[in-house]
This record gives sequence, structure tokens and C-alpha cells, in this order.
Amino acid sequence: ATGALAFYVLTLLDAKSRERVNSDLTQAWVQSLLRSTALAWHQLPAERSVVFRAVRLKGDLSAYRRQLELFAPRRPVAWPCPTYGTLDRRVALAYLEDWKEAVLVFKIFCLTARRINEFSWLAAEDQTSALHESMIAPGTQFESCGVFELSDVTMRRDVPMDASLRQDFEIHEEVQLLPSGEIPRQALVILQEVVPAEDLRKASESASAAVRTKKTATYL
Repeated sequence: ATGALAFYVLTLLDAKSRERVNSDLTQAWVQSLLRSTALAWHQLPAERSVVFRAVRLKGDLSAYRRQLELFAPRRPVAWPCPTYGTLDRRVALAYLEDWKEAVLVFKIFCLTARRINEFSWLAAEDQTSALHESMIAPGTQFESCGVFELSDVTMRRDVPMDASLRQDFEIHEEVQLLPSGEIPRQALVILQEVVPAEDLRKASESASAAVRTKKTATYL
């Protein structure tokens, strides 16, 4: 019950409030909330999924050049706090509607993410899964595949949900990394979770611990 309440509290928070929680990790109430969330998270089934996380940034994306360099191919990436996303790219793109400034979308190939739609405050979300909300545990380790141009092709490629919506849908266009030094207004970062098959269960149990790997990107 405590874990369920923690999920309900977190899903009730807006983006700014979640950012405040993530920035106050030393506060006792935040630690208590995240501990309860971690316990509940471990009880949910893990699944292979593609999770989208959209980020709206102020100004031009070129101002974030140094942070983008941390997402070069094969670089380790992790977030020290709970990370939320959606399994539906359309929901992620809807969040960016009418936003005229910089945009960064994370396309994350996950092995241990959990669906948390049953804890949503939205009407009938537990039944319809309209937003397909998913949660990635703190410290989950990923490897970056690089930074790409945000397009319909890069968003749809290798996404199970798109394949299930239309069985004959295939993408044949090659997806290429952005040329060095070229930064568009909108970009896509592709990440892959790094968990050896034999260590999947063990990694899932310890994923709530904050990562301490050196030179790990924890930005944006």
C-alpha cells in the first residue's frame, strides 16, 4: 500500500515538481518517497520496451553542445533519479506541440522498465493505458547509440508499437548519425540498456541504487 501511494504521488506531480524531487535527493522526505517507490517498482513486471522521453529546452540546441557530446556513440548514460517516459511516440510528440525552442527526444531501448499506467490519476488510464506511461529506475545503465535528426523515420524505426498498429509497416531508409558539428533545432538521442542476460534479474533488483560510474552522462 505504501509503494502504491508513492507511485500515485509521483504520477500526480507535474514536470517541474518532479524536477524538484530529483534535485532534492538529500532531503529525508524525498529519500523516503523514492525508497517506497523503488520497493513498489520491483514488484512490477519488467519488459522489453522502447520508451520515449521528450525534453523541452530553452533557446537553441547549439547552446547544449557540450551536453550533447556526452551522448556520443558507446558512451555510458544513466539518470540518478526515477525517469519517466511513454511507450507511444505520439504522446511524446504531443508534449512538444507549439514549442518553438530547442527539443531533445530520448528513444530508449529498455530491458527493465515498468509500466505504471495503473497508478495514473487520469480517468480510466489503468484500463486503456492511453499514455502508456513507463518508469525507469534510478541508476539503470545505458549505452548511447548517438545523436540523430528527429524525424518520423528515426522515431518509428524498430518500435514494436508502430509495428503492431500496422503489420505491413516497414522502414527501409537508413538512419544515420548527425554529422560532426551539425546541431539541428530538434534532435533524437538513442540509448540501449546494458544488462547481460545472466545478470538481468540481479540488475533489476539493484537498479534503484544511484550509479557512480565515472564519466556517465546524467544531464537533461
